[in-house]
Amino acid sequence: MTTALGCIAALGMGFFSIAFLIDWFESWEAIRKYLKYGIWAGLIVEGSDLLIVAITPSSWEPTLIMGLIGVPIIFLKHVGFTMLGMYYLAVLGYPSFPVLLQKFSVASDESNTDENIVDNKANTRAGTTDSIQATNPIVHEIPEQVHLSDKSSPALDLLLDIKWKDYFLTIFGVSVIGILYSVVLFLLTTPQLSEIWQKEVVPPSAGIENAMTIQVILVALQSAVAEEVIFRLGIQSFLAKYLKLKGQRYWIAILITSVLWTLAHAGGLEPAWVKLAQIFPIGLMLGWLFRKYGAESTILAHGLFNIVLVFLLAEPLR
Repeated sequence: MTTALGCIAALGMGFFSIAFLIDWFESWEAIRKYLKYGIWAGLIVEGSDLLIVAITPSSWEPTLIMGLIGVPIIFLKHVGFTMLGMYYLAVLGYPSFPVLLQKFSVASDESNTDENIVDNKANTRAGTTDSIQATNPIVHEIPEQVHLSDKSSPALDLLLDIKWKDYFLTIFGVSVIGILYSVVLFLLTTPQLSEIWQKEVVPPSAGIENAMTIQVILVALQSAVAEEVIFRLGIQSFLAKYLKLKGQRYWIAILITSVLWTLAHAGGLEPAWVKLAQIFPIGLMLGWLFRKYGAESTILAHGLFNIVLVFLLAEPLR
């Protein structure tokens, strides 16, 4: 069963990887403005991966060293998924990295405002009587048809007016619900980590008594960033754009993405069904959170979930 599910997940990921590669070339002119964000995402994911290998002596095995040859390919994959995901969401009018982009927008606005002040003074001294147009705020990711006066735009509202208390409470709430659900499920079913996941979640050098090492924290955070970029930012946005899923129909994109994300975790626990029962509802919550607040929120929620759950369950699951 686990092998079959793994094959289905591999086929699904292969399909989306090819689709994204084709779309990357066809949409280059539209997505190239997101290149810097894609590079940062790739550097964070693969940089963390290399750091984990570097600080874990037991991981330096011939098979792993050979695997490092694929690092550039994985790096480019995260770059491409980030760029296309941001583009898809811009077309849909949904947020991708609202907090990050708001910071860049504010900085750009301040820079442009200073430049216009200088230009205005120069025009005044020259006796120019033509009216001078005020600086337009730079709002990233907003489709051309969405204007600053359109307060009904979800992307614009979110980008310009994030209610921070609700933002962090929602992230924390999703993490806590996922953690409590997982703890109860594991207490009722008493699963065991599979052999492969024992090495991934709790590196041999860490040991049971020292499960919360820097390696474990890095693995938890790195996987959160990598999976959110690929699944929520990439695949979920791809489905929403090309299947034209807006409003309540957007849940179809969340559902399909959650199924694929769940299958990608098959084989993590024994018995295998327990991992599937754990991951699927959490995928639905992360999909909903992504639609509401963008990728930063799901990365934070996913990372918190991973770290706390490893801390609580690493020893019992071993």
